[in-house]
Amino acid sequence: KKKNVNATNTYELNGTTVIDSSRNLTNIAAATIAGNVLINGAHDNNGNAKLAVESGTTYSQISFYGDQVQLGNTSMNYNFKIHTDGGGAKLQAWNSDITIGSQGSNSGSASGRNIIFKPQISGTAVSTERMRLRGEDGILEIGAGLGGLVIDSGGNKDTVEGRRYNWYLHGMGTQTGYFKIWSFF
Repeated sequence: KKKNVNATNTYELNGTTVIDSSRNLTNIAAATIAGNVLINGAHDNNGNAKLAVESGTTYSQISFYGDQVQLGNTSMNYNFKIHTDGGGAKLQAWNSDITIGSQGSNSGSASGRNIIFKPQISGTAVSTERMRLRGEDGILEIGAGLGGLVIDSGGNKDTVEGRRYNWYLHGMGTQTGYFKIWSFF
């Protein structure tokens, strides 16, 4: 037989309020939840979302702000955010550089890793590699595997002015050029 508990103001456990008079959970140090957590009327994406937060607006945002990870709408303050709007998906930092990279353990035998750009192509909408920055040697390939442009900076990132860059178009051999870097400051 089921039994009901009726609390007129709060629900307490061992003298500590755990549900206040507005039906908010309070003083919960940890929770084990079996099943999906849906907040503010969110849906579970056909059972695939284990945690979902309804932002209350058309576009949602994940913000990293101080020591917090926040889920909500695009009006939140942020140090770094991932969000969507009418212009598409965006990664943005507030008044800060953004570093994109990969890192592994320093075992002495770690392999170089690449940064690969794979936009959606027209027609089939397949994600296709269009640019690769090679971690092994710092060479930037544009149109990799497609007979595109390859730029080799020579690996010296400290001396830029008057640097020699080797470049080639697939099937044309190596070309050499010098680039002057201008400063406006």
